[in-house]
Amino acid sequence: MIFRIEYNSDLYMAAYISSLQLVKILRGSTGKDFNGSLAANWNSVNGTLEQKKPGAEAHTPDITFWQHHLALSPAAYEALNSFLSGYGELLPMTIDDDTWYIWNATTLADDCIDHVASEQTLRNGKVTGIKQLSFSELPTPPIFKLTYDKRVRIFCTSEFKSLVESLELSGLTFSTNLAEYD
Repeated sequence: MIFRIEYNSDLYMAAYISSLQLVKILRGSTGKDFNGSLAANWNSVNGTLEQKKPGAEAHTPDITFWQHHLALSPAAYEALNSFLSGYGELLPMTIDDDTWYIWNATTLADDCIDHVASEQTLRNGKVTGIKQLSFSELPTPPIFKLTYDKRVRIFCTSEFKSLVESLELSGLTFSTNLAEYD
């Protein structure tokens, strides 16, 4: 089974990096707006955890999001480093004197999309989202992004979901609604 990964914004905070640091990172990326490697200009990045949803609880998660990337606490990094490193970059970030890691997906699974059953949302001829997403086969990578949705969402198979659940890592939700946000 395939899932869309989201952070649980009702209970947990998300990672935040200042606009100034973000500009420095993007200047050195190999792709426009996070679509490539971020490692080239990733130096001494400092961040915070912030609750983005007004009125929601603000717990510290084991795993959360920064933009369209996973942010792993020291405990989550220790548990998932060897698994995730084969599918993306793990980039250090300091939050409250602790070293967290941003996981930037470099693995894509567009070859598994069923293009007949899938439909993109277009505005003025440009992709702005996905109305329907179906796969013709189970992707080989257990965690991945798609160019089909401009690498906005992170998807996974049951393998990654089961691993996170077995390790009892907090902060994420796994939705079978692959297209639109819940």
